[in-house]
Amino acid sequence: MMGCTNREACFYAEVPESTFYDFLKEYPEYSDKIAMWKDYEKIKARLVVHKALDAGDRDMAKWYLERKAKDEFSTKQEVDTTVNNRVVIIDDLPDEE
Repeated sequence: MMGCTNREACFYAEVPESTFYDFLKEYPEYSDKIAMWKDYEKIKARLVVHKALDAGDRDMAKWYLERKAKDEFSTKQEVDTTVNNRVVIIDDLPDEE
């Protein structure tokens, strides 16, 4: 439930990966549960964001909008570097004289 990979979870639990995969072969219904458990940390983080927004946290609101409504609120500019479906390499511009 810490969002670990299967390998990391096995290391943390001191269980060989082979034992983990043998378990899944015997009990395949746990595959879905494991997938849900891996998302637990992400859900907890979303809850923190939600609570901060409910509390009126302006910094969190700004952060959220910059990421979820990029077209309208992003502080970064993206430059399309494709011409006729080909990526164009833009070299450093010469210094202004």
